[in-house]
Amino acid sequence: MAGFMIRQHTLRRLLACAGLSVAISASAASLPTDTPPSTRPVETEQVDAVVKAWAQSWDRGDVPQYLGQYADNFQPSGGLTRSQWEQQRRARLKTSAIRHVILSNVQVAVHTGTAQAQFTQHYLDMDLMSTARKRLTLVKQAGAWKIREELVEAERIVRR
Repeated sequence: MAGFMIRQHTLRRLLACAGLSVAISASAASLPTDTPPSTRPVETEQVDAVVKAWAQSWDRGDVPQYLGQYADNFQPSGGLTRSQWEQQRRARLKTSAIRHVILSNVQVAVHTGTAQAQFTQHYLDMDLMSTARKRLTLVKQAGAWKIREELVEAERIVRR
């Protein structure tokens, strides 16, 4: 949690310097704490863990781990093929040595065979800062939850 608090503080300072503000929940990238862990469905916890692992692998620039979070049938937006999208992601992850990805207000809903995670994503690297509302649709693939669809519902980008 200390690492998160440092990043949260850093993100707040950098956003303030750019004239932006953001509310970051202390329970970022987690389920609400008002429900005891013993009453949360196991699949909801699994999806929450996958979303956290996805954000953490992106934050670290761990390309194999990051790409491994996506389902075989993931369809990139913007008309890219899966191969083109992967090349683009690899290049972007290698370009910026310093990046921070913080999720807040994570909400997970599990349905039969699929799950959705909605959250606010705060991204910061040497060139830009962005805040986006995202929705991930996940499916079970070989017994593991994988991202089938990634939608940006709203985004604000500030180039530095």
